Amino acid sequence: MTAPAGDAEPEDFAPRLPPRPTVASLAAPSPFGPPSMQRVGLPPPASTVTQLAYALRPLAAPVVHAPVQRRRVRYRRPSFLARLGIRLVLSAVITLGWWAARSFEHRSSSTPPISFPKQWDARVLPIVTFVERERGLVFKHPVQVDFLSEADYVAQFTRPTAAPSDAAKKSAADYSALLDAEGLAMHYNALAGSATVQSVSTLGFYSFSQRRIIVRGSALSAPVRVVLAHELTHVLQDQNFTITTGGPDDLRLRSVGEADAMRVDQAYEKTLPKADQGVVDRTNSITPGAQKSLDSVPAAVVQQQEAPYVLGPLLVSSVYAAHGTAGIDELLRAPPTEWELINPWSAARPLAERTMPVAAPSGAVVFDKPQSLSMLTMLLMLDSWLPWTQARGALDDWAGGGFVSYHKGGASGPMCFTATATFDGSPQPFAAAVARWATAAKSDARPAVHGGDVTFEACARASSAKAPPKQVVDTLNAIRIESSTISGSKMTFTTNGVRSLRCIARFLIDDRTVAPLLVKHSWSASEKATYLFVRNAHLQRCGLQVGG
Repeated sequence: MTAPAGDAEPEDFAPRLPPRPTVASLAAPSPFGPPSMQRVGLPPPASTVTQLAYALRPLAAPVVHAPVQRRRVRYRRPSFLARLGIRLVLSAVITLGWWAARSFEHRSSSTPPISFPKQWDARVLPIVTFVERERGLVFKHPVQVDFLSEADYVAQFTRPTAAPSDAAKKSAADYSALLDAEGLAMHYNALAGSATVQSVSTLGFYSFSQRRIIVRGSALSAPVRVVLAHELTHVLQDQNFTITTGGPDDLRLRSVGEADAMRVDQAYEKTLPKADQGVVDRTNSITPGAQKSLDSVPAAVVQQQEAPYVLGPLLVSSVYAAHGTAGIDELLRAPPTEWELINPWSAARPLAERTMPVAAPSGAVVFDKPQSLSMLTMLLMLDSWLPWTQARGALDDWAGGGFVSYHKGGASGPMCFTATATFDGSPQPFAAAVARWATAAKSDARPAVHGGDVTFEACARASSAKAPPKQVVDTLNAIRIESSTISGSKMTFTTNGVRSLRCIARFLIDDRTVAPLLVKHSWSASEKATYLFVRNAHLQRCGLQVGG
């Protein structure tokens, strides 16, 4: 997009860092010297539980950024295969997930009227009682629970009832073209990709339109019981709150709903014998084969679907600790903003994110009508090509935005989008990040600054463009590490204190020596020493004292 007359080229305020560590870049030698030169110290033991507290007492103790054992992103609803006529966009309205999806019922030849059983399935009743007690809500009536065999469950996603229509194929192609314009994928087969993600990474769902639960498993095993505890929590949410799916607050609402259900299913799992808990963890986790299948799908597509399961718990856990289930109830009534989800540690949260006006150019055929711009989408887009410090720093003063996508110049024209982001602070870091993103992703985007706003248009990229490189620390893990570093610290929450904590977290995520360690469950003695040496170097850069 050509900047209007009078607009100066954005000033480059972003720090000059090496590229974000990717799988291909990890062979580079460490600039920090061999382990023999590094300080040795023992971190707290890593586990499959997320414990990312930043140990500032003493400063010499390293932070262990232990990732959660990657379970299947459970309970997520199927979506794209049945929603090809509904325009999907990796932007403000995130339609992937159990809140917005309609696949199960749409794939049926007809939709029968809703009917409820007179009483709960006797096998389910003990879990119903537990969920009511744990959640502090009461079911208004029973719902049907369908137990499907592995083959029948997978078939819901992988066996189409009819060949896709021309309109459906066109919608899928347009969605793929939009991902290309966003620099998130190249030549993505959205039909195959959605089926892959849903078939390998879901274990059950609650249908809001059919008011019934579908679970992956024909026997009431320990893993299936945990799934039921989660899905029954969604039933309670549906029966006790006004849930509107697929709207502009979809990600925000799903994040609260999933975090709420995850808390309940984890509480239920703890009531099981230790042996059964081990079976649950093994059975409900992503297998190597499933992970290999997911690797064929653009990382941003997978992360958009995983986002509620990562962002929601970061905020909901603190709200529950302070206010109990009443606090979660309030979040379901008034969902948090995306800014709050990505910055759950902040006490100075905005009351709302502003939706900025945007319009498609004359002669364009609109694909997605003007809507709110998603902070998460912008972060995924920038972080796919830039160091975390630049991508995340560009959004520190985020206050909202607007988005519209279209075929430029007519129905056969290239897929493009226009985005306007607005900031409560300087817009220059974002403008600089977009300019750098465009260079790295081979996009023709050129940001223009107007006061506190930045506007840019991006279209299908050059033929030489590629898919983004695979990250060592993906965007969601980076959010989790940064948020937990800040919220888990013992420092007084001051502007300078938060800035320093944010600084150290970002440098560690971008450091090619430490980045691989942040996603490991355990370290060798050499890796622990490496971590300490690098961390202490960055502490000094961020103005924090290295303690003994």
